Amino acid sequence: MSFKAVKLFSTTTDSSSLLKLTGASDAAAALRILGDTLNRDSRLSDAYMVLRLHHDVEKKEQEGIYLFGDLSPERVELIARLATQIPQTLKDSLYISYPEAENFAEDLAEKLIRTYGRERLAQFEIRPVPRGGYIVCGLLLYALGKLTETGSRGGEAVKRPILLVDDAVFSGFRIRQTVESIQKQEPHREVHVAVLAAPESLCNGKGGVHQSFPITAAMEYQDQAPEMYGETYAQWKSGWESKSGEKVLWTGHPKTIVFSWSEPESVFINSVTDEIELAFRLYPPQRCFRNRFEGEDRGTVQLHEDSPSGWTAAPEVVAARIGENRIVVADFTENGEEQGRDCFLLEDTAADMWDILLRAESTVKAAEELAGLYDADPEEIRKDLEHFAASLKEQGLLVHE
Repeated sequence: MSFKAVKLFSTTTDSSSLLKLTGASDAAAALRILGDTLNRDSRLSDAYMVLRLHHDVEKKEQEGIYLFGDLSPERVELIARLATQIPQTLKDSLYISYPEAENFAEDLAEKLIRTYGRERLAQFEIRPVPRGGYIVCGLLLYALGKLTETGSRGGEAVKRPILLVDDAVFSGFRIRQTVESIQKQEPHREVHVAVLAAPESLCNGKGGVHQSFPITAAMEYQDQAPEMYGETYAQWKSGWESKSGEKVLWTGHPKTIVFSWSEPESVFINSVTDEIELAFRLYPPQRCFRNRFEGEDRGTVQLHEDSPSGWTAAPEVVAARIGENRIVVADFTENGEEQGRDCFLLEDTAADMWDILLRAESTVKAAEELAGLYDADPEEIRKDLEHFAASLKEQGLLVHE
């Protein structure tokens, strides 16, 4: 078995955005929350996640989240690609709390009244799109007051226009499917769409020949793709359009809009398989209701903190315990191009020496504990321990402070 280690996230990326995403009060707590959230992903179920934390303020920027496992080159590539999505999501995400959603619902109600007028709006049959649409629909009905209800007012049902309500439109794939299903079953009904957020171009009716319905949104967002991809934008867009075909109304890169009830699925193209992959979900379950039911709580993420004794792991050296008698160690000091780092494997006595040396108050105390564990002479153990530490120091894995 050949273990590899991959860096998933480093606090050098954007610690302020991490604090905002997790709602934590300090970077260490935020890192732990993010680690626990990532650890729920089923694609990582056979790997070991480790948080590397430092007590020294000057080393705080070297903290991060790492993954260890018997990883094939293909899995290393996939995990590395998944990791590259994290900083972008941190930078681009917009979290909308429930109180903020209430305000957006009020804005949407006012916009609908301006667009359609009170008299016409009273004729609409309002239908929510599962599942976020039910939440927004309830808020919207309160905001509209007695102006309209979910289908109880005005006109024969067959003639009444339908107002589909959802939380957000991104590519437009789901809303288009819903509209086309209605148009097939009820061909004489007009269909209109109201959401809290949607691309500006779709709200302006520029979704191409496939947009057969108007969209009203409380918040109209811009496409960030042209700025992100620059000269390669046309190639990027062409690649996505070839994958999605005519299923979507809009191809672009929006902000990741996350509601307190749902984090949308973010996707990217896997450069190895040329298939569309789901990105990590980043919002913790305590901030996003849907994420409480996504993935599985796989237990505590391992912590690798600095040692209280003179010997400690080098700042960018990370270790993970694999079972009871094995520890794997990876060195991320060199910023090489390889995405997965080979690991040093410490088994049995060597694993115990590493473990005890890095948590004991001193080398003497570590030798005494090991001597008791193996019923051996403390002086002989101390010599073996000093030789072990000196060897790892020469390899750049341990430092003496």
